[in-house]
Amino acid sequence: MIQDYLFPTSVEEALKILVKDPEKSKVIGGGTSFYIDGKELAKDISYFIDLGQIKELGEIYEEDGFIVMGANTTLTQCSKNPLIKENYPALVKASANLGSTQIRNMATVVGNIVNGKPFSDLATVLMALDAVFTIEDQDGSRETKVKDMYHKLGISALKATELVTKIKIPKRVQGEGSAFQRLEIREGLSFPVINVAAKLVVDKNIIKDAVVTASPLAPGPKVIEAIGEFLIGKEATDDNFVEAGLLATKSIKFHTSPLNCGAIAGVTCKFENCHYCLNPVPSTAQYRHEVLPVLVKRCLSLALEEIND
Repeated sequence: MIQDYLFPTSVEEALKILVKDPEKSKVIGGGTSFYIDGKELAKDISYFIDLGQIKELGEIYEEDGFIVMGANTTLTQCSKNPLIKENYPALVKASANLGSTQIRNMATVVGNIVNGKPFSDLATVLMALDAVFTIEDQDGSRETKVKDMYHKLGISALKATELVTKIKIPKRVQGEGSAFQRLEIREGLSFPVINVAAKLVVDKNIIKDAVVTASPLAPGPKVIEAIGEFLIGKEATDDNFVEAGLLATKSIKFHTSPLNCGAIAGVTCKFENCHYCLNPVPSTAQYRHEVLPVLVKRCLSLALEEIND
């Protein structure tokens, strides 16, 4: 039963509240994911801890070669901030096209990752950009990457007594570009069929670094390592981007939802890595594998365009 809705004004205060009863407390950023998933969860929650009044978590700034976003940064703020726009075109696109205007005005970048959903648009981009999450509890702080934010399907690796306080992303270097592509059935509130993000670093048309990520893949997005291994040292050409896309299909495995997935009926699914649970959008693994090379090639080409502009 819900007993209180609390508004701490500092991280320290939030952590003190959280540690009193972590298993029955729910941290709220924008709260949009909880509004969707929270009807059943609310039965076991005694305290809501709303971070909205913590001023320091709403800041975006440059520090020591990183652009830092506080945990309260909304999708709208992310998509419109000058520092983000200057450094990360892929992140701007992903945050500007997720959900409706109302959702973007409330939902936070951090919340899109810590809810544990494997089809997160922003996690896919932040993984490509090598983002670092700062996590705090009463014993101190630690840093981790996107891949370590996922424990298992639908469950964050964040401990019950911990808070994500900020995200740090390395500043864009000379010759760097990024891009994001999202295939969806319809615009607006739909979940993605597939997400692809790319980061390229090019010098005199020779690729110095290449990172391509994709989702939904349990438990979270994944780097397609074979693409970087293939592209680094080669020329940034359409032919090489096409070949990179073909390599992607050999490197990762999507899933098709069983027709009798339990989640459709509102009960626990018995299938490991069931694709309906991974992403409740009707689509087959075959279709995702067929469109993957197209999106990879498109992302790499768009990232190159960013570099050449």
